[in-house]
Formats: sequence, C-alpha cells, structure tokens
Amino acid sequence: MPQTPKPPNAVDTLLAQLRETLKEELRAEVRQELIAELGGKPAPKPNKLTKITDALLKTATAFERAATGSLAVSKGEKRSPAQIEAAVETLYKWLKAHPGSRIETAAGALGVETKDLTLLVAKLKEAKRVTVKGKLRGTTYTARG
Repeated sequence: MPQTPKPPNAVDTLLAQLRETLKEELRAEVRQELIAELGGKPAPKPNKLTKITDALLKTATAFERAATGSLAVSKGEKRSPAQIEAAVETLYKWLKAHPGSRIETAAGALGVETKDLTLLVAKLKEAKRVTVKGKLRGTTYTARG
C-alpha cells in the first residue's frame, strides 16, 4: 500500500518560501553585478535589504542544519545543547561502527571539519564513552559499550 506524503509543516513551508525569496534576491544582485561589470558602471553598495537577506540566509542555513542533524557549524554560530547532544550521539554511533578511528577519518566520513568534532570528542571523553589511545594526530578513538 503506497504511503501518502505528509503535509509540510510550518517550518518547512517557511524555509521553502525563504529559499525562493533568497534565490530571487541573489539572482537580482548577480544580474546587477554583471550589468555593472559589462556596462562599466560601479556596482551599487550593499543596502539594508542585502544585509537582511544575508542574515536570513544564515538563519535558514542554521535551521536546515538543525533539522537534518548536521554536525557542521558555520563561523560564529553557536549550537544549542540539543544540537550538541544529537551531534555527540551521531559521532558516538559512528565511532561504535568504526573502532580505532582517528578524528580526521571521522570528520571526513561525517562531512565536517575536524574542528567541529573537538567539542563532541571532549564530551564523549568526559562521559567516558570512548577509549582514547595515542597522542596528537595519531590519537585513535573507540566507543565503549
């Protein structure tokens, strides 16, 4: 029996509308830049709308990352305690499936930078959920339990 698709919730709808609005704004800005480049006119300076658009795009990206459980963090962004806990669990499950792995290997497999995993590894070590062997870049991690 085929499953009926779930209707989008309010956040999904808002994100979709925001994405479309941002795409339109970005297209308009690129078009202006190209016209200015080809026509020799100086490009207009960023206005308040551009700044708001950038802020909205950053917020939408953060919401999207939180919704998908992504481990990545953009510069200056803070993760909520719930996001950190979810990311710790994701890393723990990966380490459990790949014992004796280095953090660089985990970062590559999970699609994030190594620096994004340092807090998560510290939380796992503090909770004694991982066994640590080695020093510096040669350190390997194995999930306990």
